[in-house]
Amino acid sequence: MHPMNRLGRNLTFSAMLLAVGILLPQLFHMLGNLGTVLLPMHLGILLAGYLLPPGWCLMLGLLTPLVSSVLSGMPPFPLNYLISVELAVLGVSLSLLHRRGWSDRKRLIVAMLLARSVRILATWIVAQALSFPFNLLGLMSLIFVAGLPGILIQIFWLPPLARRIRNILYSN
Repeated sequence: MHPMNRLGRNLTFSAMLLAVGILLPQLFHMLGNLGTVLLPMHLGILLAGYLLPPGWCLMLGLLTPLVSSVLSGMPPFPLNYLISVELAVLGVSLSLLHRRGWSDRKRLIVAMLLARSVRILATWIVAQALSFPFNLLGLMSLIFVAGLPGILIQIFWLPPLARRIRNILYSN
């Protein structure tokens, strides 16, 4: 593929996935604060991890929560920065793991665990810097237990969707 075509494709996908990462959480919030349960902001970044190179995933992961926060106030400070770090690691690691030859589902699970581990570390660092209390079990409950429905949807629904999108895009 010609480099300009690749640039245009990556830019178009990134813009669409940024919009998904901003609008989908707003929709879920209107339906009753389902964001922490179904993790809609993660969906665009995860699709990016399957479809885009790591650098694009990094920018999309960093920008999505920050742009959303500026436009809607969600996620609030300092959560917006913590989610930015998590989503950047999520997208980049998923994209990089593509080269390992693992199944889509295995890559996704490893990327999710890595991203959530980095979020726990980032939360601890911020808590120490701002003299906030840090509750590891409470945080783990929030990001693993409260988000379990979203995590399961991502694990079982996203790999086939990403495969289907890749087949449509690259069938020519």
